[in-house]
This record gives sequence, structure tokens and C-alpha cells, in this order.
Amino acid sequence: MAAPYEREITVPPEVVDEILRTGGNRRGSQLRLIYNYMIEQTPEAATAYVKREYGKGGKGFTIYGTDYSVWFDELGLQIAAGRSVREQAIEKAFLSWGDVAGRIHQLLKQGEYAPQPVLDAARGNALREYANALANMERDIEAEYSHILFDEADMEMFKGGFPDEVEKVSRYLDRQENVDRLVARLRDFASAYNDRRAGLRGDRLFR
Repeated sequence: MAAPYEREITVPPEVVDEILRTGGNRRGSQLRLIYNYMIEQTPEAATAYVKREYGKGGKGFTIYGTDYSVWFDELGLQIAAGRSVREQAIEKAFLSWGDVAGRIHQLLKQGEYAPQPVLDAARGNALREYANALANMERDIEAEYSHILFDEADMEMFKGGFPDEVEKVSRYLDRQENVDRLVARLRDFASAYNDRRAGLRGDRLFR
């Protein structure tokens, strides 16, 4: 199925699709985008996520023997033949973040966004990234407040150092009941942080 904007741009649609398949500039961007579409959400929420994932930056490609430059910022994504989107070019396109999010979703549904091994890797990558963030959080929280997030049994998974620690936390997060409990505790922790922050010297909840 063709993209809705195909007739409105001069850049070949297959070039746009090749560029969209690469995601943003951050490592793991394509995997995070894939995983995000595994979550039930509104089109508006998906668009907001895609915009955050891309952020602001540029990149260059050579596709079918032609150089293309790409720039993305809060307004959307620009593609132009040549070494800069600021140059005059016959082939040029501007995509809103709604266009980008919608086309990525469309390509995923059509099985044209990424090969199956990449799709299969998306969830594991998400678990490792969340596990790494959680492990870093555990290190930064003052010991007297860590009980708000983690009970004594949970603390066992933070022993052993990287990469064993991340692997254990990943397995913990792979169970929905653990995620539900953690989300509830994060809300409690955020509430405690906001309640006590004004009376603490600096951010005493964190080391």
C-alpha cells in the first residue's frame, strides 16, 4: 500500500521508506520504534513517541546511486537529494511527524519495515534498556528510600554487577506482574520525592 503523501512529494517513495526504516540517530532507534508499535496506543501517542525518538539531528544516505540528506526537528522530517536539505533540489520532501509515524506503522503492518529477526529482537532490546535504567536508578537512590521501590527479595537481582545484573533485571521485567508492581511503586516513589524534595538539601533521595 502506498503512503498517503506519495503524490505530494518529489522524492521517490521507496527512498523515503528506506530512510524511515533506519529510525533516528540514537543507537537502537529502529528497535525502540518497532517495540513502541507493539503497545496499544492512540495515533496521537504513537506520533508523540516517534517525535521524541527522533529528536533533532541529521544524517546522509546514498540510495540507488543518489546522495540524500535528511534533517529532523520539532517540525518534522525533511529529505532532499544532495548533501544538504538547505540546497535547492528537484527531489525534496517534508513529512510531518504524523506522516512519519503513520508510514512506519503502515510498513510494519505490511511486513515491510524490517526483517523478522530484527522484529523478534525488539522486545529483548526494550527489556535490556529498561533493566539498565532500573539498575542505574537503584545505584543512585539513597539506601533509606530504596525500600519504596524495591523489597528485600528484589534487591537480590541487583547483586553481581554488569552484565549479570542487567540480565537478572531483564528477566524480572519480562513478567507482567512484576512490571505492574514496579509501576505502582514508582508512582509512590514519585509522590514521596515530590513531598520531601522541598525540605531536603539538594536531591537527597539520590546519592
